[in-house]
Amino acid sequence: MLSEIHNIDALVNNFLSNKKGESSILLLLLAEKSAIDFEALKIQLNAMDILFFGGIFPCVYGSSKVSENGVVHQWVEGSRPTIIENISGQRFSLDIKQFSSNAIVFIDGLTSGIDRFLSKFYNSFGTDLKMVGGGAGSISLESMPCIFDNTGLYADAAVVFLLKDGLEVGIRHGWKRAAGPFVATKTDKNVIQELNWRPALETYKEAISINYQTSFDGASFFDTAKKFPFAMVKEGAEDIVRDPITVDEAGHIVCVGTIPENSVLNIMTAEKKQLVYAAYEAASASIMHNKVAQHQFSLIIDCISRKLFLEDDFFEELKMIDKAFEAFGIEEDFIGAMTLGEIGAVGSGFPQFFNKTVVVGGIYD
Repeated sequence: MLSEIHNIDALVNNFLSNKKGESSILLLLLAEKSAIDFEALKIQLNAMDILFFGGIFPCVYGSSKVSENGVVHQWVEGSRPTIIENISGQRFSLDIKQFSSNAIVFIDGLTSGIDRFLSKFYNSFGTDLKMVGGGAGSISLESMPCIFDNTGLYADAAVVFLLKDGLEVGIRHGWKRAAGPFVATKTDKNVIQELNWRPALETYKEAISINYQTSFDGASFFDTAKKFPFAMVKEGAEDIVRDPITVDEAGHIVCVGTIPENSVLNIMTAEKKQLVYAAYEAASASIMHNKVAQHQFSLIIDCISRKLFLEDDFFEELKMIDKAFEAFGIEEDFIGAMTLGEIGAVGSGFPQFFNKTVVVGGIYD
């Protein structure tokens, strides 16, 4: 449920108005421009013995509305939320009791080490793991504390919540290969330094100029690059998109998410209608076809750069998600966040950190 109330007492009363049971835990998605005093909210919820967790995102949505200053809440059943600190460090503790293999995970979208974190998670939980979540943080791409639970607000951290209930996950992006392949011959975590043994930025701009007669002159790097992301080749499934967001002082391309050295990359492009339909496919894939299971709600994780690319057509994407649910007789409003990277695992294979992607998690009794 989306609320744009900023008075703490009124907001908490709004939370309590649809609490399901004494053991319920409060999932909170906060828009970064919200005027909510997090510390005051934490004190009040702790005083009421309400467990909660979540993150701060560029935008949130619920009740078919997108908000840059609202708060989305949903009561869920499951394990006590666990904060994992120091994600960017070489060593961090992943001491999580396996309550189930169905997880909601939010992580600082601008920290390094996300892939290593997901690898450790997978090693602990195995191939049955189903996961929905995404990268928290600011649209400004400036690092800030953005992950929270009852103990406080954290940067360079993740919060893990294991669901009591069933989870079905759909993942799609709709981008298509446009130029390449290229080999990322020199990288440093999320920075591409060389493509095909040449300066990465020079090679990238040249490929876009030749194939699409598009120049970077007169526009910010991101304004052009948002139309032409990279993607790591993944046979048998959609390639894994990496969003080029800026150029560093050395002239290297900085992306959201790690790109291992010697990865095979393509430059991608898409028509808006392809992206919109991909959201329909992701929602459809998240629907459990066991008619005995009761749908509770759906958590939509959608990349903020998709919204920046689609502009007004982003609302068509949300309508397509609604349309997919309606086709299967699901009428509940979904909740969601615009994220800095998306996390998903479908129960067969490794959890991934995506960019420019829609991840839909359907939660079922």
